[in-house]
Amino acid sequence: MKKDTAMVNEKIHTMSANMNKIDTLSAYVYDKNLNQINNLELMYKSFPLTYNYYTWNRSTLEQIKSSGSLRYFNDSIVKNISAYDAFTRHLDYDYEVDVNQFNKASAKREQIVDMGYPGSFVMLFLSRKYDSLKNIPYYEEMRNLNKPLLTRDINDIKILVNEAVQLKILMRTRRDFELPHLVRDATDLIHLLKEEYHLN
Repeated sequence: MKKDTAMVNEKIHTMSANMNKIDTLSAYVYDKNLNQINNLELMYKSFPLTYNYYTWNRSTLEQIKSSGSLRYFNDSIVKNISAYDAFTRHLDYDYEVDVNQFNKASAKREQIVDMGYPGSFVMLFLSRKYDSLKNIPYYEEMRNLNKPLLTRDINDIKILVNEAVQLKILMRTRRDFELPHLVRDATDLIHLLKEEYHLN
C-alpha cells in the first residue's frame, strides 16, 4: 500500500501536467481563425503527456486471499482490505474510460496536424520540454516551414478542443476526488495494521 500510494501521487502529478497542457491548447486556439493557428504549435499543444496504467502491488494480497489467510484478520481490517481492493479495480475501469477519451482526442489531432517533420526534430520534440525546445534554432527553422494544417475547417479544431476538455474533466475527477480518496484509505489501513500487529 505504501508503494501504491507513491505510484498514485506520481499519477496525480502527471494528471495536473496534462490538465495544464489542455488549458494551454484551449487558450491557444481561442478566438483564432484557421490562418492564425501554426501547425507546429498546435502539434505540441495538442500532445497531452498521457499517463500509463496503474501498477497496483497486488501480489501479497492475492496470496493472502488464495490461501484463505484473510480469516486471521479481524473483521474491521478485512472490510477495509476488501474495500481498498475493490476501489483499485474500479480505478482500473476508470483508466480504460480515460484512455478511450485520450484516443478520441488523438485521432482527431491526427486529422488536423501535419506531423511530417524530420525524424531528428520529432525525436527532440518527444524527448524535450517545449520551453527548452523553443530556445534552439532548429525549432524556429521548423516553425518557419509554416506547414499547413490538414484541415481547412475551424470546426475540426473546435472538436479537438472539446475532446481534450472532456479528457480534462475525467482527469480532474481522478486527481481531485478518487485518487486522494484511495490515498486516505491506504493510509488508514496501514495505520490499522500497524496498531493491530505492532508494526514499525
